[in-house]
Amino acid sequence: MAEQLAEIVDSIRTFEPILALLKRKSPATFDHVCEGAQAFVAACVVRHHSSRSCWILCPDARRQEEIFNGLLNWQIDALFFPEMELPAIKGSVSDPEIVAERLEVLQKVAEGKRAVIVLTESSLEDAVPSPEALRSSPSTTTTACPS
Repeated sequence: MAEQLAEIVDSIRTFEPILALLKRKSPATFDHVCEGAQAFVAACVVRHHSSRSCWILCPDARRQEEIFNGLLNWQIDALFFPEMELPAIKGSVSDPEIVAERLEVLQKVAEGKRAVIVLTESSLEDAVPSPEALRSSPSTTTTACPS
């Protein structure tokens, strides 16, 4: 089944009008695609640029989740970059799970390997650590075990 899905994506991405858009040197924008087809079109773009990282910008968190899940259905190994939630109380700490997820994605990007990142447009305005800081910081995982 997975191979059939990949074949479908490959047959569409080699369709001449789409191929012409994908061969452009500038970023590809597909804002005219209906919502139901956006994950499929994103999968075509990602498979066409199989050696380069792809950043898929979504207008909001709902579309981000839908496109991310759609990419997984089309056999694309994507990374989900969650939005930062504002703490309910001023001065309190952000949700540690969201911070950990974001740092994990940023560390993978800092490694320089190919990645497919699905994020919201508002995430581009967030402050994040520099790639050098991510490379130099040790990554440790602590697991709490009940006694």
